[in-house]
Amino acid sequence: MDAYLERTRTELLCGIHAEHWLRFFKIFQDQKDTARVKSEIEKLKKKLLASGQIPEGPISPIFAILDQLDSLASE
Repeated sequence: MDAYLERTRTELLCGIHAEHWLRFFKIFQDQKDTARVKSEIEKLKKKLLASGQIPEGPISPIFAILDQLDSLASE
């Protein structure tokens, strides 16, 4: 089962690894204030860049999503 779960986390969903989707959804799991959501989004961006799996820029779908959510949280 562990091997299956590990393999599943590396599957690409819309160009994004499932493990990153899980972390993304966890940001919104509990009711959090805007500052906390923005902080969690920044942490996720840094972690993704550090992983080397995702290039930074407008091509990356996850960064496009995170940037849009960040701007929505600012409104």
